[in-house]
Order: sequence, then C-alpha cells, then structure tokens
Amino acid sequence: MIRSSRLQTLEARLRLLESEFQAELVHALHACAAGKWGMFAQNERLYAELGEQTRTLMSSVEKDLLARATEIEHLREQLGYADPFPLAQRYREYREMRGPNVPGEPNMAKLFLQELGLT
Repeated sequence: MIRSSRLQTLEARLRLLESEFQAELVHALHACAAGKWGMFAQNERLYAELGEQTRTLMSSVEKDLLARATEIEHLREQLGYADPFPLAQRYREYREMRGPNVPGEPNMAKLFLQELGLT
C-alpha cells in the first residue's frame, strides 16, 4: 500500500504530467494543422520499408507525446486508476486511423482541435 505522503506526491506528479501532455498536444496540433506532418504516424509504413536509417524521420513531437502518454499510463496504473488518460487514449486512436478515406495529418489535427473545442 502506498503511504499518504507518497500518494500525494504521485498524484501531484500525475496532474503535472497530464497538464504538460495537454499543452504539448495542443501546441503540436496547431503546428500540424498549419502543415507540419509527423504527429499521426501516417508515414510509419514507409519508415518500416525504408529501414532503420529513417528513424530520424519520425517526428520528435510524436516520440515525446508517446513517451509522456506511456509515463502517464504507468503512473495511473501505480495509483490504481482503472481508466486510461482520455486525451492520450484519443491521440492514440487518431494515430491508428488508416485507409483511403482518412484525411491527411493537417486535416486530422484540425478535427482533433475541433473535438477539443479549440477552434
């Protein structure tokens, strides 16, 4: 069982991480909506086909967001939360969208911003 002071520290850390994730996500969405590709992994298949040397093509924003999401998930699990962090979960859902009728990344970013009520 986690002691009360440790629990408070972990809760504060979780709130901070979730707040930072949201700020970074919104900033990245605005950049993507303005035309910067890379945060939704729509070219991930191409990276796999081209090999290890293309790892640098993966957006650093995407890497940072995914790393933060994973850290948040681990912390939520440690604190006993049953539900995932909704914003990180939704970001992952957008990243998994594939198909001929899926809009390009800038349009996906605009849709996500609309969903968040930020446009």
